[in-house]
Amino acid sequence: MSGFVQFPEHVFDQAGNVFAGFDGTLSQYAVANARSLMWFAQLAYEVDNTGVHPDAAAKVDRIRSKWKFEPVTQFRGHNIEIGSIYDTTGLFGERADAVVLAFAGTDLGVWETVATDADFKADNENIHAGFHKAANAVMDKVDAAIELSKQRQKPLFITGHSLGAAIGIIAARHAVDARNHLPRAVYGYGTPRVGGMTFQNGYNAILGDATYRHVHGRDLVARVPMSFLGYRHVGRVLECATNGRFSDANFLPGRPNEPDFTLDTLVNTVSVLDPLKVAQFLGQVALGQVRIPEDVPRALLNLLPAPGHGLVGQTFRLGPLAIREHLQDSYIATFAS
Repeated sequence: MSGFVQFPEHVFDQAGNVFAGFDGTLSQYAVANARSLMWFAQLAYEVDNTGVHPDAAAKVDRIRSKWKFEPVTQFRGHNIEIGSIYDTTGLFGERADAVVLAFAGTDLGVWETVATDADFKADNENIHAGFHKAANAVMDKVDAAIELSKQRQKPLFITGHSLGAAIGIIAARHAVDARNHLPRAVYGYGTPRVGGMTFQNGYNAILGDATYRHVHGRDLVARVPMSFLGYRHVGRVLECATNGRFSDANFLPGRPNEPDFTLDTLVNTVSVLDPLKVAQFLGQVALGQVRIPEDVPRALLNLLPAPGHGLVGQTFRLGPLAIREHLQDSYIATFAS
């Protein structure tokens, strides 16, 4: 991917071994596993497919070693043709208790990933056409990860953020349908809807109880493509409030198509400052708790979100709430201790 979505290596160094609490025996949800797999999803973004980051492969290798992985396989599927545009990036690797397969998401620095998102008409398999093409482009690598899982007799975990989460869901369905290999669990972060009702029913019958969709706050991507277009979510959904933390209690029972695109989503797509924080600030002013003008600069600065990791986090610090809360560092923060 491009440097736009990558993190400086010191961010990974500060996080330490994020797989220290990972348990490969679990198909049921575990916050420790969710944290580990979100970081591995970020590692997929660190795979360079632009040729402008000569140290990228070595960087990935240093990080996977700290996480106790054997050397990982990095991959890319790329095509630019009318009606078939994609740039699919990911990696898979083996550790003592599991094989993990991850896909990177949309990168504004790689326009082909944006084109994939925009190709949202459902195909004849009731799947988002762009997502399906992007997944099929690397299905040989998916098969390689499945084969590694079988040979080593280690469970397969699949993870991804944003577009990567959608591709991960398609890969999981392929593992069952084409290779008769059931992933231990599928973890997605900011997952868009992947297909229609036919796809939803078929997927949930097999993988619904072991697929976990995380939704942070007002994340826009988790609400598209809209359900009125015929799209449906799969798996189990966990939500946490803005700047909140995920836990086992975050599951939304009986709401497999949540969250949906609403008027509130539209407002947050253009809003830059959190309305609740603004209201609290105005209340403090009214109560005389903010001295004017002495305290105003600091109080206004407190209304701004903290700067995120990497160029994408810095760029969207003053971006719309519904976009900012979708970013990788926003999800990583939801698992901070």
